Amino acid sequence: MANQPGNGTDAGKPQQPVLKKKRGIPFIWILPILAALIGGGLVIKSMLEAGIPIEIIFDTADGIEAGKTKLMYRGLEVARVKTVELNPDLQSVTVHIDIPRHAEKHLKSKAQFWLVKPEISLAGVTGLGTLLSGNYIAVKPGDGKKTRKFKALTSPPPHDVETPGLHLTLTAEKLGSLREDAPIYYRQILVGRVQGHSLAEDSNSVNINIFVKEEYEYLVRKTSRFWNASGISISGGLAGLSVETESLSSILSGGLAFFTPDNDEPTFPSEDGDIFPLYSNFKLAEAGIEITLHLQDGEGLKEHGTRIMFEGIQIGTIEKIGVEKDLSGVIARASLDPRTTPLLTTATRFWRVSPNISLTEISGLSTLLSGEYIAMQPGEGEPRTDFTVLDEPPVLPDSVPGLHFKLSADDLGSLSRGTKIYYKRIPVGNVQAYHLDKSGRQVIIDAYIEEKYAHLVHRNTRFWNTSGIDLTGSVAGFRLRTEAVTSIISGGIAFATPGNSPARAAAKNSSTFKLYPTYDAASENDTLFGDKREPGLHLNIRTTDLGSLSAGSPVLYKRITVGQVHGYRLDADNETILVQLTIRPQYKHLVHTNSRFWNASGFEISGGLSSFHLKSESVKSILAGGIAFDTPDKPDATAKENAVFPLYNDARSAKEDSI
Repeated sequence: MANQPGNGTDAGKPQQPVLKKKRGIPFIWILPILAALIGGGLVIKSMLEAGIPIEIIFDTADGIEAGKTKLMYRGLEVARVKTVELNPDLQSVTVHIDIPRHAEKHLKSKAQFWLVKPEISLAGVTGLGTLLSGNYIAVKPGDGKKTRKFKALTSPPPHDVETPGLHLTLTAEKLGSLREDAPIYYRQILVGRVQGHSLAEDSNSVNINIFVKEEYEYLVRKTSRFWNASGISISGGLAGLSVETESLSSILSGGLAFFTPDNDEPTFPSEDGDIFPLYSNFKLAEAGIEITLHLQDGEGLKEHGTRIMFEGIQIGTIEKIGVEKDLSGVIARASLDPRTTPLLTTATRFWRVSPNISLTEISGLSTLLSGEYIAMQPGEGEPRTDFTVLDEPPVLPDSVPGLHFKLSADDLGSLSRGTKIYYKRIPVGNVQAYHLDKSGRQVIIDAYIEEKYAHLVHRNTRFWNTSGIDLTGSVAGFRLRTEAVTSIISGGIAFATPGNSPARAAAKNSSTFKLYPTYDAASENDTLFGDKREPGLHLNIRTTDLGSLSAGSPVLYKRITVGQVHGYRLDADNETILVQLTIRPQYKHLVHTNSRFWNASGFEISGGLSSFHLKSESVKSILAGGIAFDTPDKPDATAKENAVFPLYNDARSAKEDSI
């Protein structure tokens, strides 16, 4: 075989090595390359998994520790604080944290960070979990531009408007004891929380952000009223004390409550962003109609204390008291019960009620302890919320049932507002007010008679002043007259209608009557209380001169007193006087149509140089005046009731005329 050893031709020749080219990486390089690839992968993985560094500025590093304080979101750890450094301004610190790259999309300018730490107060403990795990930084993602620098909040932010529920703002003059997370109650059930607070733009009030849970948001209406339920509200007076509180928690930490007034008007649900006033207590929330009151001074008035009353029921409270811009008086802001809205018109009146102590009565006794209050009298007119407060009660309007009239007097005497008006010693009305007329000569008194007694006053009714004691008399006797014990001290007015007068038309509102100083003055020209005249024969004697005749003067027959004068008045012609007298029943048969009456006052002297003759009917008639009469021997018919006779000057004239 050709190439086998032993063949002669190739024997002894050296063989040449055959060189072959190998393919691939030498085995010796596999491990270094593999190590390089693994190292590169780890580098790339490390780069991909490395956090995104962010900076959060805090006012202080208190409670923050590098490598320990966590960044938490919804209870999950996101990262930990890497380092904490003091800023160059020495006013704040910067916290460095590496955020996982998958969270990079949430690093927007409106993202919010704040420190959560335990808070222990009388109301309870918040952040209880941090007692074991330590403080942590909470985050709330937000929108905006991408950024890696943030400013931490000093307190948790309010719920996002996207959070289901109702987001509202309350405005108040001051924050009081309210705090973030303070409870909000409806009928003592927890329905929400206070989210935060801030000063208003004008710096004169506080804005309080609140959140009502979704399941309770239907309870808040456009007309709902919120009040500060913090602490305990105590109110009361002579009748007792009232203590109000929402819950023990609100007593300790503060809280809010709300309600919706009951009325017939439809209400609408509240919406996110609605603004409500925050009242300082329930009473002010309940009385939410604001009015302005103008007063002469603020003595005795108290902010949040002075009551506004209507018919004995509190309808409001004065909230704030200040001075008028022109320093002319005091201006007060008050809140009234919403139900009083229809009563607030141009005709409505307000006045101050203070304790009044006099000899006859003590009024306003409750104000000695509870302080003055302001009373209200409604009237018809256009709506109004600005009023001037009177110092005394106003005159009752004509719309109030009863008789409203005026009295004209020469002077006021001891009369005053509230002075009673009597009829047969029964109080039937009172004096409302008084003032001078335009001329300044007469006092005009506004008076009122209760509706059930108004029919007693007629156009010809006479009024007289019954103040004090009316003492009249003469040698014939004395008479003491008074209406009531109270009128002796505090004054009073009485009235009656002449019994013999045909004019019995009822008086109307705004009528004016003369006020006589005494009963006698009122009855001088007529007979009052005609039904109380003494029984007997009543006659009228016509004369041109009254002389010394007066009520009580005797009527004589043969020097025997058979009657008396009880009054007198001008006749219709205003020229003659009608003297009204009464003949006692047992003597009325002595008077006939041809009887003659003469003035028996004083005495008659007749005579000459040798002697004098003195004649008189009686000693009483000499001093007190009197009337005598006689009847001719042939008498005519018996005189009838209210017959009229002429009065002769003396007996001689009477007898001569009868011949």
